Amino acid sequence: MRLGMHRFKDDGTTAFLAEYAIVMQDPAAIPSLVHVRGWDTALALAKFGRQALPEVIRTAHGEDGTSHYDIGHCLTALRLMVQEWGLEYFTEQERAELKATAALYLTPNTPPV
Repeated sequence: MRLGMHRFKDDGTTAFLAEYAIVMQDPAAIPSLVHVRGWDTALALAKFGRQALPEVIRTAHGEDGTSHYDIGHCLTALRLMVQEWGLEYFTEQERAELKATAALYLTPNTPPV
């Protein structure tokens, strides 16, 4: 799946693969979905809940040359996760990770991404 997503990155096939992954609700698709931008994909990641959190946070941290588009996409997914599940759904450690991720992009002089 991941190979397929990257191989057809600028092709309509990517959208098809993403739709398929979303419909199947297979957690194995999460590492690929963090790189397929769009509201539907961010919402799909949010619906995975806790299963998607580690990969979404890792991508949102922007390590390994992650594009700013993927970072923004994952920040949207995190916001949707909190809206979908509520903060009480997450463990104390997960809430700390959410807070630390947001802190990367929030400074007194910089508006949020």
